[in-house]
Amino acid sequence: MALQPLTHLPNPHYSMFHECSGTIISTMHIDQRHPLNIDVIQLFHTLAAMPSLVDLAIRLDNIPHLTRRTKTPPMPFRLRRLELNCVFRGWPRLLAQSGKTLTDLTLGGPGVVQDQTFLSTNEYEKIRSVTTLRLDNLFDNAFLYACAKLRSLELNTRTIVIGRMLGDIAAPPRPLQNLVLGFQPSQSGHGLWDVIDFLHLFIPAIAALRCLTIKSSTDQLPRFEDVLNDRGRTARAILEGVCRRRRVALSIH
Repeated sequence: MALQPLTHLPNPHYSMFHECSGTIISTMHIDQRHPLNIDVIQLFHTLAAMPSLVDLAIRLDNIPHLTRRTKTPPMPFRLRRLELNCVFRGWPRLLAQSGKTLTDLTLGGPGVVQDQTFLSTNEYEKIRSVTTLRLDNLFDNAFLYACAKLRSLELNTRTIVIGRMLGDIAAPPRPLQNLVLGFQPSQSGHGLWDVIDFLHLFIPAIAALRCLTIKSSTDQLPRFEDVLNDRGRTARAILEGVCRRRRVALSIH
Protein backbone atom coordinates (compact mmCIF):
# COMPACT_ATOMS: atom_id res chain seq x y z
CA MET A 1 0.00 0.00 0.00
CA ALA A 2 1.43 3.38 -1.02
CA LEU A 3 0.46 6.43 1.01
CA GLN A 4 0.57 9.90 -0.54
CA PRO A 5 0.23 13.19 1.38
CA LEU A 6 -3.00 15.11 1.60
CA THR A 7 -2.46 18.74 0.63
CA HIS A 8 -5.84 20.05 1.83
CA LEU A 9 -7.14 18.62 5.08
CA PRO A 10 -10.68 19.58 6.19
CA ASN A 11 -9.73 19.30 9.83
CA PRO A 12 -6.34 20.63 11.08
CA HIS A 13 -6.16 17.70 13.52
CA TYR A 14 -6.96 15.10 10.87
CA SER A 15 -4.07 12.76 10.24
CA MET A 16 -2.96 11.65 6.78
CA PHE A 17 -2.72 8.19 8.35
CA HIS A 18 -6.25 8.31 9.81
CA GLU A 19 -7.89 5.59 7.72
CA CYS A 20 -4.90 3.49 6.68
CA SER A 21 -4.78 0.94 9.47
CA GLY A 22 -5.71 -2.66 8.88
CA THR A 23 -4.88 -6.11 10.15
CA ILE A 24 -4.26 -7.58 6.67
CA ILE A 25 -1.86 -4.89 5.36
CA SER A 26 1.58 -6.40 4.76
CA THR A 27 3.22 -3.52 2.85
CA MET A 28 3.18 0.19 3.68
CA HIS A 29 5.10 2.85 1.73
CA ILE A 30 4.70 6.41 3.02
CA ASP A 31 5.82 9.00 0.48
CA GLN A 32 5.72 12.73 1.11
CA ARG A 33 5.91 14.81 -2.02
CA HIS A 34 5.01 18.08 -0.32
CA PRO A 35 6.17 19.52 3.03
CA LEU A 36 3.70 18.64 5.78
CA ASN A 37 4.00 18.50 9.53
CA ILE A 38 4.06 14.81 10.43
CA ASP A 39 2.44 13.65 13.65
CA VAL A 40 4.93 10.95 14.57
CA ILE A 41 2.81 9.75 17.50
CA GLN A 42 -0.17 9.23 15.20
CA LEU A 43 2.11 7.42 12.77
CA PHE A 44 3.15 4.95 15.48
CA HIS A 45 -0.46 4.41 16.57
CA THR A 46 -1.47 3.68 12.98
CA LEU A 47 1.39 1.25 12.41
CA ALA A 48 0.57 -0.49 15.68
CA ALA A 49 -2.75 -1.55 14.11
CA MET A 50 -0.94 -3.46 11.32
CA PRO A 51 0.23 -6.75 12.84
CA SER A 52 0.80 -8.34 9.41
CA LEU A 53 3.23 -5.66 8.21
CA VAL A 54 6.49 -7.07 6.75
CA ASP A 55 7.59 -4.27 4.38
CA LEU A 56 7.72 -0.68 5.64
CA ALA A 57 9.13 2.34 3.79
CA ILE A 58 8.95 5.84 5.27
CA ARG A 59 10.27 8.29 2.68
CA LEU A 60 9.85 11.58 4.53
CA ASP A 61 12.36 14.41 4.53
CA ASN A 62 12.00 15.14 8.22
CA ILE A 63 10.47 13.21 11.11
CA PRO A 64 10.32 14.72 14.62
CA HIS A 65 12.49 13.01 17.21
CA LEU A 66 11.00 10.95 20.01
CA THR A 67 12.29 11.58 23.51
CA ARG A 68 12.78 8.83 26.06
CA ARG A 69 9.68 10.06 27.84
CA THR A 70 7.54 9.98 24.70
CA LYS A 71 5.14 7.07 24.91
CA THR A 72 4.35 5.09 21.77
CA PRO A 73 2.37 1.86 21.39
CA PRO A 74 4.34 -1.38 20.96
CA MET A 75 4.86 -2.50 17.37
CA PRO A 76 3.29 -5.97 16.85
CA PHE A 77 4.67 -6.71 13.37
CA ARG A 78 7.80 -8.61 12.32
CA LEU A 79 9.41 -6.68 9.49
CA ARG A 80 11.54 -8.24 6.79
CA ARG A 81 12.32 -4.90 5.14
CA LEU A 82 12.59 -1.36 6.52
CA GLU A 83 13.46 1.84 4.66
CA LEU A 84 13.81 5.19 6.44
CA ASN A 85 14.63 8.17 4.26
CA CYS A 86 15.80 10.17 7.28
CA VAL A 87 16.52 8.52 10.63
CA PHE A 88 15.08 10.07 13.77
CA ARG A 89 15.66 9.54 17.45
CA GLY A 90 13.44 6.66 18.50
CA TRP A 91 13.27 4.85 15.14
CA PRO A 92 14.44 1.48 16.62
CA ARG A 93 11.04 1.23 18.31
CA LEU A 94 9.77 0.16 14.89
CA LEU A 95 11.84 -3.02 15.25
CA ALA A 96 10.44 -4.15 18.59
CA GLN A 97 9.50 -7.61 17.25
CA SER A 98 11.79 -7.73 14.18
CA GLY A 99 15.13 -8.74 15.69
CA LYS A 100 15.04 -12.18 14.04
CA THR A 101 13.18 -11.35 10.82
CA LEU A 102 14.65 -8.12 9.44
CA THR A 103 16.97 -8.85 6.50
CA ASP A 104 16.85 -5.68 4.37
CA LEU A 105 17.54 -2.26 5.93
CA THR A 106 17.91 1.16 4.28
CA LEU A 107 18.72 4.24 6.36
CA GLY A 108 19.22 7.80 5.15
CA GLY A 109 20.69 10.86 6.78
CA PRO A 110 20.07 14.56 6.12
CA GLY A 111 21.76 16.69 3.47
CA VAL A 112 25.11 16.48 5.25
CA VAL A 113 26.91 13.37 6.43
CA GLN A 114 26.15 12.48 10.03
CA ASP A 115 27.42 9.84 12.42
CA GLN A 116 24.30 9.35 14.48
CA THR A 117 22.07 6.42 13.71
CA PHE A 118 20.30 6.96 17.06
CA LEU A 119 20.87 3.32 17.95
CA SER A 120 21.82 2.62 21.56
CA THR A 121 24.02 -0.29 22.62
CA ASN A 122 21.10 -2.36 23.91
CA GLU A 123 19.31 -1.97 20.56
CA TYR A 124 22.00 -3.52 18.35
CA GLU A 125 20.36 -6.94 18.72
CA LYS A 126 17.47 -5.64 16.62
CA ILE A 127 19.57 -5.57 13.44
CA ARG A 128 21.71 -8.70 13.81
CA SER A 129 19.66 -10.55 11.18
CA VAL A 130 20.22 -7.88 8.48
CA THR A 131 21.91 -9.27 5.35
CA THR A 132 21.46 -6.25 3.05
CA LEU A 133 22.27 -2.77 4.36
CA ARG A 134 22.15 0.59 2.59
CA LEU A 135 23.41 3.77 4.26
CA ASP A 136 22.84 7.12 2.57
CA ASN A 137 24.87 10.01 4.05
CA LEU A 138 25.05 8.14 7.33
CA PHE A 139 27.97 6.17 8.76
CA ASP A 140 28.58 4.28 11.98
CA ASN A 141 31.25 1.61 12.52
CA ALA A 142 29.44 0.09 15.48
CA PHE A 143 26.31 -0.12 13.37
CA LEU A 144 28.09 -2.23 10.77
CA TYR A 145 29.52 -4.52 13.43
CA ALA A 146 26.00 -5.14 14.73
CA CYS A 147 24.86 -6.62 11.39
CA ALA A 148 26.36 -10.04 12.09
CA LYS A 149 24.98 -11.63 8.90
CA LEU A 150 25.72 -8.78 6.50
CA ARG A 151 26.47 -9.88 2.92
CA SER A 152 25.56 -6.84 0.82
CA LEU A 153 26.49 -3.25 1.69
CA GLU A 154 25.81 0.06 -0.05
CA LEU A 155 27.44 3.27 1.16
CA ASN A 156 26.37 6.51 -0.45
CA THR A 157 27.77 10.01 0.09
CA ARG A 158 27.11 13.25 -1.74
CA THR A 159 30.72 14.39 -1.41
CA ILE A 160 33.81 13.38 -3.35
CA VAL A 161 35.70 12.21 -0.25
CA ILE A 162 35.06 8.49 0.30
CA GLY A 163 38.02 7.60 2.52
CA ARG A 164 35.81 7.60 5.59
CA MET A 165 33.33 5.32 3.87
CA LEU A 166 36.06 2.85 3.00
CA GLY A 167 37.27 2.86 6.60
CA ASP A 168 33.79 1.85 7.70
CA ILE A 169 33.76 -1.09 5.30
CA ALA A 170 36.49 -2.75 7.37
CA ALA A 171 33.98 -3.19 10.17
CA PRO A 172 31.55 -6.01 9.14
CA PRO A 173 32.19 -9.25 11.06
CA ARG A 174 31.54 -11.38 7.93
CA PRO A 175 33.15 -10.99 4.48
CA LEU A 176 30.98 -9.05 2.07
CA GLN A 177 29.86 -10.52 -1.24
CA ASN A 178 28.41 -7.36 -2.77
CA LEU A 179 29.62 -3.78 -2.29
CA VAL A 180 28.09 -0.62 -3.78
CA LEU A 181 29.82 2.76 -3.44
CA GLY A 182 28.05 5.97 -4.40
CA PHE A 183 29.97 9.25 -4.50
CA GLN A 184 30.59 12.33 -6.62
CA PRO A 185 32.62 11.70 -9.80
CA SER A 186 35.73 13.80 -10.46
CA GLN A 187 37.74 14.30 -13.62
CA SER A 188 40.92 12.86 -12.11
CA GLY A 189 39.10 9.83 -10.68
CA HIS A 190 40.09 10.76 -7.12
CA GLY A 191 37.55 8.39 -5.57
CA LEU A 192 38.57 5.57 -7.92
CA TRP A 193 42.18 5.84 -6.71
CA ASP A 194 40.90 5.55 -3.13
CA VAL A 195 39.03 2.38 -4.05
CA ILE A 196 42.18 0.92 -5.65
CA ASP A 197 44.16 1.58 -2.46
CA PHE A 198 41.38 0.02 -0.42
CA LEU A 199 41.29 -3.19 -2.49
CA HIS A 200 45.04 -3.54 -2.10
CA LEU A 201 44.62 -3.77 1.68
CA PHE A 202 43.21 -7.32 1.38
CA ILE A 203 41.19 -6.89 4.57
CA PRO A 204 38.92 -9.78 5.69
CA ALA A 205 35.77 -7.74 5.04
CA ILE A 206 36.32 -7.96 1.26
CA ALA A 207 38.15 -11.30 1.05
CA ALA A 208 35.05 -12.94 -0.49
CA LEU A 209 33.90 -9.95 -2.55
CA ARG A 210 32.22 -10.99 -5.80
CA CYS A 211 30.58 -7.79 -7.05
CA LEU A 212 31.69 -4.13 -6.83
CA THR A 213 29.50 -1.32 -8.13
CA ILE A 214 30.60 2.32 -8.29
CA LYS A 215 28.02 4.93 -9.17
CA SER A 216 27.17 8.61 -8.87
CA SER A 217 25.54 9.28 -5.53
CA THR A 218 22.54 11.08 -7.04
CA ASP A 219 20.74 11.08 -10.39
CA GLN A 220 21.57 14.79 -10.73
CA LEU A 221 25.32 14.09 -10.97
CA PRO A 222 27.00 13.10 -14.26
CA ARG A 223 28.12 9.54 -14.90
CA PHE A 224 31.77 8.66 -14.32
CA GLU A 225 32.42 7.94 -17.99
CA ASP A 226 31.24 11.45 -18.90
CA VAL A 227 33.71 13.34 -16.69
CA LEU A 228 36.93 11.30 -16.44
CA ASN A 229 40.08 12.84 -17.95
CA ASP A 230 43.23 10.89 -18.83
CA ARG A 231 44.21 10.40 -15.18
CA GLY A 232 40.68 9.35 -14.33
CA ARG A 233 40.57 6.85 -17.20
CA THR A 234 43.91 5.46 -16.01
CA ALA A 235 42.41 4.93 -12.56
CA ARG A 236 39.44 3.14 -14.09
CA ALA A 237 41.72 0.86 -16.13
CA ILE A 238 43.83 -0.02 -13.08
CA LEU A 239 40.71 -0.70 -11.01
CA GLU A 240 39.37 -2.97 -13.76
CA GLY A 241 42.66 -4.90 -13.70
CA VAL A 242 42.63 -5.28 -9.90
CA CYS A 243 39.06 -6.58 -9.96
CA ARG A 244 39.80 -8.94 -12.82
CA ARG A 245 42.70 -10.50 -10.91
CA ARG A 246 40.54 -10.88 -7.83
CA ARG A 247 37.62 -12.23 -9.85
CA VAL A 248 35.36 -9.40 -8.78
CA ALA A 249 32.65 -8.28 -11.18
CA LEU A 250 33.08 -4.49 -11.56
CA SER A 251 30.42 -2.05 -12.73
CA ILE A 252 31.03 1.70 -12.97
CA HIS A 253 28.12 3.98 -13.82
